[in-house]
Amino acid sequence: MTDTAPGYSSAAWQERDHRIIEHIPLVYHVIGRLSLRVPVGLDTEDLVEAGLVGLVLASNSFNPGRGVAFKTFAYACIKGAILDEIRRHDVLSRGEREKLRRLTRAEADIRRASGRQPTPEELAEKLGIPEAELDSLLLVLRTSAVTSLEQSSATSRPVDIFDTRAPDPCAEASLEEEKDRLATAIRNLPDGERKVVLLYYVEGLMLREIGAILGVSESRVSQIHSRALYRLGEIVRPASDAEADDGDSSGNGAAGALNDNGR
Repeated sequence: MTDTAPGYSSAAWQERDHRIIEHIPLVYHVIGRLSLRVPVGLDTEDLVEAGLVGLVLASNSFNPGRGVAFKTFAYACIKGAILDEIRRHDVLSRGEREKLRRLTRAEADIRRASGRQPTPEELAEKLGIPEAELDSLLLVLRTSAVTSLEQSSATSRPVDIFDTRAPDPCAEASLEEEKDRLATAIRNLPDGERKVVLLYYVEGLMLREIGAILGVSESRVSQIHSRALYRLGEIVRPASDAEADDGDSSGNGAAGALNDNGR
């Protein structure tokens, strides 16, 4: 037997290759749903290459005996590989870091004064910047938060409120309560933000599809998405995380609290 990897039979090798070829469209799907800032110097081809590497690694390490569908397993691997590539290239400039520090300080100041998370409008006024500039900052913040989460252990990540599985009855009850709170918060979002959240998380559409429906660009959809997640941040992250944000200037605020698992 030739041209097979160690530990692979010819049939297993063919099955591996078939899985990779069959799921190449999944790479493009993951990229199409990335509501993040893509660093200068990276383009779609770079992200596709990184995603394909993740797909190959997923196929190599997939174990059907674990009871997880390959598509689910591959989605996580592909997304992780793409986020790794973004993180390697996403070096914030000194000016961007200073703007994020000002943003988190403003958020902490308003929170201490009002006892709640400030709205995007309040933040823009506090910083003395147009709301469009704030939206760009929130997208940078979300990108930083999401890529940082990918580096952390799974146990340190926020609860995924869109995951219907729960490890025990207490966790399941808590998850249902979080979903109810989230549903109420989504209903109270401004119309454009609510549409983006529903189209993205409920309908599972890609950014370009959402943009076509709303008549805006993909980049604007990403900004609206980040703004909506910022508003929802108080709902979707644990209270201890919210308290820890007071005075924090790490740039990992509420914008990254909601996970995307491609549903």
